Amino acid sequence: MQLAIIDKTGRVARRLLQLSINFQRCCARPFAAVPPNTVADGAPDPPDPRTANVLLVCEQTWSEISQSATLLRVLTPFWVVTEQPPSNAQATGQHEHVFFCHLDEIQHTNLQWFAMLSLQSRTIQRLSHESHCYREMVDACPDYVFIRDRQGRIVFANAALAGLHTLQPKDMIGQTYTQLTGDVAGGEQVFAEDLAIFKSGQPYYQHEDFYQDESGVTQWNRVSKKRIDNHDGSDHLILGVATDLTEWKKNEAQLQQSEARYRELYHHEQVLGKISELLSLTEDVESLLDQVAELIPGLFNTPHGGLLRQASSSALMVLTTSGRQPVSAVVHQSTPAIKSAGVFTTVNNESLIASAIVLDREHHWILYALRDTQLPPFELPDAELLCTVANQCRLMVSKIELHRKIKHQAYHDPLSSLANRLSFECELDRKLAIHANHQPFFAVVFFDLDGFKSINDTYGHLMGDRVLQAVSHRLSAVVGKQGFLARMGGDEFAIITHCCNDRDDARALAENILLHIKQEIRVDANRFSVGASIGIVCYPQDGVERAVLMRRADSAMYHAKADEHCHLAFFIQDIEAREQRRRHLEEELASALLNNTLSLHYQPQIDLTSGKVCGVEALSRWHHDTLGNIPPAEFVIVAEQSQLIGTLGDWVINTALQQARRWQHSGVPIKTAINLSPKQFERADFGKQLVELLCALEFDNRYLQVEVTESTLMSDLDRVIRELQVIRSAGVSVAIDDFGTGYSSLSYLQHLPLDVLKIDRSFVNNMDTDTPESSLISVITQMAKHLNLCTVVEGVETEAQYLATRQLGCDIAQGWFFYKAMSVADVTSLLKDAGAAPERKAA
Repeated sequence: MQLAIIDKTGRVARRLLQLSINFQRCCARPFAAVPPNTVADGAPDPPDPRTANVLLVCEQTWSEISQSATLLRVLTPFWVVTEQPPSNAQATGQHEHVFFCHLDEIQHTNLQWFAMLSLQSRTIQRLSHESHCYREMVDACPDYVFIRDRQGRIVFANAALAGLHTLQPKDMIGQTYTQLTGDVAGGEQVFAEDLAIFKSGQPYYQHEDFYQDESGVTQWNRVSKKRIDNHDGSDHLILGVATDLTEWKKNEAQLQQSEARYRELYHHEQVLGKISELLSLTEDVESLLDQVAELIPGLFNTPHGGLLRQASSSALMVLTTSGRQPVSAVVHQSTPAIKSAGVFTTVNNESLIASAIVLDREHHWILYALRDTQLPPFELPDAELLCTVANQCRLMVSKIELHRKIKHQAYHDPLSSLANRLSFECELDRKLAIHANHQPFFAVVFFDLDGFKSINDTYGHLMGDRVLQAVSHRLSAVVGKQGFLARMGGDEFAIITHCCNDRDDARALAENILLHIKQEIRVDANRFSVGASIGIVCYPQDGVERAVLMRRADSAMYHAKADEHCHLAFFIQDIEAREQRRRHLEEELASALLNNTLSLHYQPQIDLTSGKVCGVEALSRWHHDTLGNIPPAEFVIVAEQSQLIGTLGDWVINTALQQARRWQHSGVPIKTAINLSPKQFERADFGKQLVELLCALEFDNRYLQVEVTESTLMSDLDRVIRELQVIRSAGVSVAIDDFGTGYSSLSYLQHLPLDVLKIDRSFVNNMDTDTPESSLISVITQMAKHLNLCTVVEGVETEAQYLATRQLGCDIAQGWFFYKAMSVADVTSLLKDAGAAPERKAA
């Protein structure tokens, strides 16, 4: 019941305040029940005290009260106590639930009655509100809450418990555990637990409980129970709270599985780490697989396990059907490689797990473990571990093979498969380190092939490579275990001897190499013959350092190459001195070509019929500031060996053409002969470039003659012929120099674009009209006339030679009997006296 004391202005009047105080005092002490008829006369019967409210109003009319709509909606039904009661029409027209009485009509008894009504109504309302709150709170709890009596019947169940059984809370009342779950044994156990709690009064905690529903799903709960005592001790109840542990149980199981998996993985990781460490220390495939096979039994706790070598799918089949036959007795058959891994099977009640290691189509193995019935069978993690081990082995084997391949490529020549220069240097360092203290004898042998370049130039590099492979195979058979054989590059080879005790043993090995190299080499339908030039140094006599030994062996080899009569040379100090001079000249020659400090001299050529100068041959000269005059025979060889010959040849062409052009412009034109080197013909379109240079200089090509040697022709005959044809078609005459000293062949003369045949000075030495040399010159001269070629004789130094060459019908001669090579100024003066008869002017 609610009590409101309101005046018109919102202030509490004194009279109403006093009345309120009295009213509150009446409500503060206990009252006896007051019957409704004790209300003052004229007052209607009061409403139900559980829902009634009292409104005390003064100094207000009913019309003012009725305007308080909000108040009327809140306090309904209610009593209105007012000084000005409304008419009956006003009271009953719109507000039938409102009861009125005059303030003066309310006596003390009425106040007691109103107070009692107010107290009871408030108590009932409070209890009802609290009960509703408690119910809402329990229903909102996710745990299962219930109350059972002594007979095991449920007298209360919250919404969660009712929902578990797909019932309403009211339908749970009176049900027992057995009736709800159908579990008789479980119901008896629960009833016994409840009786024990009734008797002892002690709480009971059961940590875990479960049951299966109709669909077979297991429900796990944790239950707590406590006895509830009435205030008079008349009866007891059991209050229980059950917590759903189903999800927690699942999570716990998953956590345990994860933990077990983690422990397993940790164990596997440790095992694999040990295997990886083992594998990383092994560089041999066979040793690697042997060690892994030994680890298998301990790794899988099995008495049998290991590796099937060169196994196949049929071998695994034989193993799985062979009963207790030892694994070593399994017959391996050659079938396609296994591609599956992690195979489970049984062998006479024994479990087998296997995984393949497939390397290629012919090399594959199987790791396996065999376990008897006394041990638990293999599980999936075992297969995963075995597959991982197999994969590790496969990767490590691939790594070993790749490392081996890379190492082989780094230390071996790809063409011949012999050791390369790097490998040779490492082996020589190792040999020197071993022999550093006691210094036993061994030799270092350097050699290259003679005549190989012509094979390359004539037949191409592909054929040259095949010849090199044939030579390498032959050398490997000859050297064998007597030494360490390496290909240093190109056509150069080297050997470090193992079984030589002195110089004689080293010489015998070198001579044996020369003997076998000179034997004919057959490649397809082609036959080749090559030679070799060999240089030998001896340890420790000739040096104790790698660089020194290699340099001196190289010098000895070049010394042997320079000697036409001997292709084998031991190192001596004189060789090194000459090699040092050669290297020094090479450096100085490069500098001279760069700074243009060389010069050209010109040797006149005499027409033997008229006796007049008919041409000059350009000859290079080198005067060094400190070394003095260096002979052309020396620095030209240095240029050829150091690849400077091309640069030297270009310088000669440009310098000679510039000077010949000056003579043309000065009115004394003269034919100038220029020597061409084989290196110049190796350039693409050399002839075209030379013709373009002549055009740029506005040169009269009638006054130019180019000379090539027979060795140049034989280096690449077809190419040389093409280039010479281009040059000759531009009006330049072509001469073959030093005829008769090289690869003379009369057959090719008719195919060459030639104008001049120059007879070598070796035919003129000691010549008179009755010597064999004279006969050869006569034959050459007659042959040249039939081919319409002009003949030039070189090296005429005596009058007898001069007279003999005239008598034999030669056309032109040059030599010291007429003139030495002259400077440009001297030649210019000579040319101005064009009509002078030839006479010996050489000093």
